[in-house]
Amino acid sequence: MTDPQSRVLDAHAHVWEARTLSYPWLDNVPSLPQSAGPARLIEESAASGYVFIEAGVARGAETAEAAWVAGSAWPGLRGIVAAVDLEAPDLDARLEVLRSMPLVVGVRHNLQGEPDGALADPRWRRGLAAVAAHELTFDACVRHNQLGELADLIESIPLLDTVLDHLGKPVVDSGIASASGRIWVDRIQRLAQSPSVHVKISGLSAEATEEAALRAHAPDFIRLAVETFGPVRCMIGSDWPVSTTLGAAASFATWIALVRSMLPPDDWPQVAAGTAESFYLSA
Repeated sequence: MTDPQSRVLDAHAHVWEARTLSYPWLDNVPSLPQSAGPARLIEESAASGYVFIEAGVARGAETAEAAWVAGSAWPGLRGIVAAVDLEAPDLDARLEVLRSMPLVVGVRHNLQGEPDGALADPRWRRGLAAVAAHELTFDACVRHNQLGELADLIESIPLLDTVLDHLGKPVVDSGIASASGRIWVDRIQRLAQSPSVHVKISGLSAEATEEAALRAHAPDFIRLAVETFGPVRCMIGSDWPVSTTLGAAASFATWIALVRSMLPPDDWPQVAAGTAESFYLSA
């Protein structure tokens, strides 16, 4: 029997193959590889299981990316969070296709590039209401300055099961006591008031400029998130290969050790695997 203390379900792993599908954003990040497949992920970031999170594939190729991942040789793949265009006029049809695909458990439309105020547009509520109607989860990837808008949006769709990626991307270098950190605390606490919202303990190493800043400030953000949401709404993710390459570039093993050091031993199995299983895989 597997020791629950050693089991980790990586709730946020990316893979891609730029020779198979187009990922335009990679052209602007030359330090990231053009090929980042499951075999390399497993070698560098071993876990008991994985949830794939869409990796910024070119518009129009969202279903193709999900099909490629589902058909890949990826031992331990437990679920797929597929890319979707929430603004598409045929969104319902797209969601039906995704819902029927093997392993698809949720969707993501990356919102972090939207301008200030954009999330108040009614089209986002319509799109996310459709996601909820199709009984898919939603990964919300936003930056810290968008958390208030996200809270407004999420509160209007109480039946949507949402997980906030990367703790809402706080300014790690500035720390939780900074002006931006205090605003982050307020908005995280507001988001946590919605019982359908979860949070991923992930992504902070890419937001820190160096290891010293990560070790100095990440524990405060982790502690606040776990205290606010509780372990049953927190899950760990590697954000491989982004957070293992950019910024402080912490390996998943390093990140696991940091997060685990912040938790009572009895809470670790829940954050390490239990929450991701109940959020993504319980249906």
